[in-house]
Amino acid sequence: MKKGQTTVQQVMDNLPSPPEGYSYDVERITPQVIKVWLYHDDANHSYTNEEIYTIHSFIKRDMVHQPKNTEKMKVSSICHLNELSEQSPYSTLNQPGNALAELL
Repeated sequence: MKKGQTTVQQVMDNLPSPPEGYSYDVERITPQVIKVWLYHDDANHSYTNEEIYTIHSFIKRDMVHQPKNTEKMKVSSICHLNELSEQSPYSTLNQPGNALAELL
């Protein structure tokens, strides 16, 4: 691992507490990028036997990026990894001040 590379454990340590009935999974997708998933533990809302999950955020180096979709992140970062715990536990997609986020 190169000097300054963010580890999966660092990301796990900085995530907000998951909402009740949810859990996080962290996946390294490139040497510089980590993807954070939010898993919904309630299988009653699934029409299949597959797990239900949502993209939470992307971490590039030590910066947090909003997802564009499950495969791509937005270019500009929203905060430093140390501030990730202050973000929504559901997703970084909708930020405070966004009408959709306020409905949650």
